[in-house]
Amino acid sequence: MNRLQFEKSPYLLQHKDNPVDWYAWGSEALERAVKENKPILLSIGYSSCHWCHVMERESFTDERVAQFMNLHFVNIKLDREERPDLDKIYMDAVVALSGSGGWPLNCFLLPDKRPFYGGTYFPPTSIHQRPSWIQILEYILRIYNDQRAEVEEQAGRLTDFIRNSGNTLLQLAGKPIDDLRSDESIGKRIFSHLKNRFDRTWGGFGGAPKFPATMSQRYLLDYYFYSGDQDAKDHVMHSLTTMARAGIYDQLAGGFARYATDKEWNIPHFEKMLYDNAQLISLYSAAYKLKPSGTFKRVVYETIRWLISDMKSPLGGFYCAIDADSEHVEGKYYVWTVDELVKILSEEEFKLLNESYAIEEEGNWEDPFHPDGLPKNILWVNKEVTESTLDSSELETIKSKLLTVRRQRVPPLTDTKIILSWNALLCLGLLEAFDAFDDDSFLAEALHILQFIDLHLKDKNKFKHQFESNIPPMLDDLAYYITACIHAYRSTGDTVFVDKASAPVTDVLKNYFNPSTKSFSYSISQDDLISSVNDLYDNTMPSASGIMAYNLVQLGRILNRPEWEELGNEIIRNLLGAIIRYPESLSHWASLAINQMYGWMEVKTGYNGFGQKVLRQYMPQLIMHRSDDVEISEISFCHNFSCEMPVKSYEEFRLLLDKHYHTS
Repeated sequence: MNRLQFEKSPYLLQHKDNPVDWYAWGSEALERAVKENKPILLSIGYSSCHWCHVMERESFTDERVAQFMNLHFVNIKLDREERPDLDKIYMDAVVALSGSGGWPLNCFLLPDKRPFYGGTYFPPTSIHQRPSWIQILEYILRIYNDQRAEVEEQAGRLTDFIRNSGNTLLQLAGKPIDDLRSDESIGKRIFSHLKNRFDRTWGGFGGAPKFPATMSQRYLLDYYFYSGDQDAKDHVMHSLTTMARAGIYDQLAGGFARYATDKEWNIPHFEKMLYDNAQLISLYSAAYKLKPSGTFKRVVYETIRWLISDMKSPLGGFYCAIDADSEHVEGKYYVWTVDELVKILSEEEFKLLNESYAIEEEGNWEDPFHPDGLPKNILWVNKEVTESTLDSSELETIKSKLLTVRRQRVPPLTDTKIILSWNALLCLGLLEAFDAFDDDSFLAEALHILQFIDLHLKDKNKFKHQFESNIPPMLDDLAYYITACIHAYRSTGDTVFVDKASAPVTDVLKNYFNPSTKSFSYSISQDDLISSVNDLYDNTMPSASGIMAYNLVQLGRILNRPEWEELGNEIIRNLLGAIIRYPESLSHWASLAINQMYGWMEVKTGYNGFGQKVLRQYMPQLIMHRSDDVEISEISFCHNFSCEMPVKSYEEFRLLLDKHYHTS
């Protein structure tokens, strides 16, 4: 019996009709494996994963393959977004075995949950020296039955590696530096490392596939602010402009695909993730503060409009993702033939569209999996097209027509899970947009998210990882929520958000923090975990440990809790050696380090309108104090480990900031 029919996860429900005897992760499956002494096949993915869909169609719907799996294995399907702690454990195992990872993640476990073999996608037939799925299954069964001692030994080694992997990065970091001010070349060394990977033609870093690398780009903005190195700023502005005009950006509705498969950003992997777009809203808003740009503003407004239209639930929380595939074809929902465009638009409208976007009769993109289909076009902006053309009412009318037709197509699946950490990230993006553009609708939307979290992702003051689930919160759920509350206080001055931010800190320090190693676990200890999990690397989202270090510094200053402030600073210092070595993997940590090195910036204002003006300026990791004394009509500014004399006007504050830093 396929038990996934009883689950709520869209990813698990995608597999409910497979002939495979799937279980969800839980005691029923794990106890059966022990009782029958069978190996566990743990297959991990997520709803918008293209290759997960491919492997399902090719192998998990095959009756012969399913019969073999059902006879010899206990088969478990896991949504990585529901249990990211389990995903991290078994991803570490597969990366240790093969040197790379990804999804679908197929990991083979002993009945006691220890991994001994794994990989990612396996084809239905052997190709390009990659064994077929059935060959892998036969091999696993053979070594499990005939070479059990070696399998047990392998599982032991892998489990020891997983249990010690959390210490590896700290060991690589070397001896902590007690005073970051002793070496101000640190920021330049990190910048030089990133600079070596600049794609100066198309922006971003390296070649294809190309991800936006939002945290690395944010570090460049921070570094420019302190150093004035124009190359750092210029590269971000070039990258963001190029991305906004390319195919990775949905030119009709707004919002970014997860990554581009080419170095020019034009061929997207069409899935759209909430966490990517949340961080890109933040990045474009921050860049706008340094260089007001119609392009950046348009991207922020369009992306927020799309999120509210397509990703917001009726209750107010935001969904996880939109799939790349529709009708089993990647990108089908988004691409156009010339014949379609000609039928929809007038002759003049088609002429303007053709002048504005790279449309070709023979198509500008060939689907590698359906090469015999009609010629398809992805919309990306022609080089010579100006921003004024893109903002013209004529082009807006054309885009509206195309969007209306597109919405009549069979849409890709929306993953309707509502995850606490991802919603908190979007709240941060909306608050950054409010600070940059002073648009009250952005603030209102951000505060609605916090209200949703308080109403629907808490149960008797205990947070939940996701809506309608009893999964305990991961560290990033709590860490991002705390940060969102800190930033809500910064943007509004309402001290209720300080209370909301500080309350979960005690829980985090009690249940997730190891005082002996000065490090955090990613999840609370649970019986179904073979190891504690760490979250030190900045991956698709910033490290929850780094975010907690930031939170401790912020709240330590705001609430006058020096023990929190010092702990946050110590956690950053302890990782500095690794940050210098691996800034691409620790980009948010790098921003924390450079801000600590130059001294955290603090501003204190009253309720006189200064606060919102101050927040329109780019100031990295600003600590904001908002006094409730209406008589205060000055701005106090501390930086570089000292405080300036208070100033009486915003103009004086700008002069003071410009004297020391690079603000435009």
